[in-house]
Amino acid sequence: MIQDVELQAEALSPEVSERAALPVRLPPWQENPYGLVSLWDVMLQVSADRYVELGRAIQDWIYGPDLLVAPRQRLDDKTFDRFRDMMTTLQQHCEDLNLSVTEELIARIANDLPNVQITGEVVGARLGEIHRCFISELKSKVFFHMPTEKVKYYSDLLVELPKPFQRLKLPAPPFGVEAPKAFPSIVYDAKEAGNCFAFGRNTACVFHLMRVLEIGLTALGAVFVVSLAHTNWAPAIDQIESHIRDMHKDPTWKAMPDCKEQQEFYSQAASHFGILKDAWRNYTAHARGKYDDEEAESIFRNVRAFMEKLSTRLHE
Repeated sequence: MIQDVELQAEALSPEVSERAALPVRLPPWQENPYGLVSLWDVMLQVSADRYVELGRAIQDWIYGPDLLVAPRQRLDDKTFDRFRDMMTTLQQHCEDLNLSVTEELIARIANDLPNVQITGEVVGARLGEIHRCFISELKSKVFFHMPTEKVKYYSDLLVELPKPFQRLKLPAPPFGVEAPKAFPSIVYDAKEAGNCFAFGRNTACVFHLMRVLEIGLTALGAVFVVSLAHTNWAPAIDQIESHIRDMHKDPTWKAMPDCKEQQEFYSQAASHFGILKDAWRNYTAHARGKYDDEEAESIFRNVRAFMEKLSTRLHE
C-alpha cells in the first residue's frame, strides 16, 4: 500500500517542505511505550506525510528525467546539489520516523558521494538500495491491533485513583474505583486482568482475577480470624462459614444492632467464594481451565461486581 501511495503522490508543495523543516515530536509509541496508539497517531497525525514524501522522493529520482536521459554521464553541479539536498532530507525523515537502519545507509552513501564518479547510473543504484532498505524496515515495524470494544479494559494508569481520571476526562478504570480503594493490593492484578483480556490473553486474565478474589477472601477471613497464609481456599471457606453460623452465639456480634444484616452479608459472600472456587479458581490454578473471550469477559464482570459488593463492608 505504501508503494502505491508513493507512486501516486505529487511533488512536494511549499507547505509540506516547510512542515518538514519544523521540529518533530517523538512517535507516540516512543513517547508512551506502554500506552495505546491509534491509527490516527501512527499514520495520519504523525507519519503519513513523511512516509509518502520519502518514498516519492526516491521514486522520482529513480524514474526521473535526469537519470533516464543520461544514465552514464556525470551529474552537473546543479543536479548534484539537488541530489545531495534530497539525501539530507531523506536522512531527516528517517530520523523522524525512527528508521535507523535506512538512516545509517543514507548517511554512509552521502559520505561516499565525493569519492565516487556520480552518474545517473550510480545515483539510481544507490537510491534503489535505499528504497529496498526503506521498504524492508517499514515491514519490520509491527503494531498490535486491539478491537475497539476491548479498549475500555486496557489501562496503563493506577486503577485506585479516581481523581486523575476525572481531571483528565479519561474513561473510568476497567475495574472500577470503590474496590481498589477498599483493597489496594488488588490494583496490580486488577489492571493486569483488564490488560490481558484486551490483548486476547483470556486464561491469563482469569488467573489474575483469581488472585484478586484471594485478596477479598483474605479480608473476609480476617473478620473471623481465619488466615489463608498456610491453607487453601476450601478449608478457609469452611472455617469462615462455621464462624458465620455461630455469629448469633457470640455476645460481641449479638450486641451489634445490624448483626443479622452482617450475618446475611458474610454468609452470602462466603457462599459465593465457594461457588467461584469450584467454578473457576481450581481449574485455573491447576492448569486445566482455558477460556475464550466471552467466558473471560463474563468472569471479569462477575469478579468486579463481587469485589465492589465486598468493598461496601470489607477493606484491607
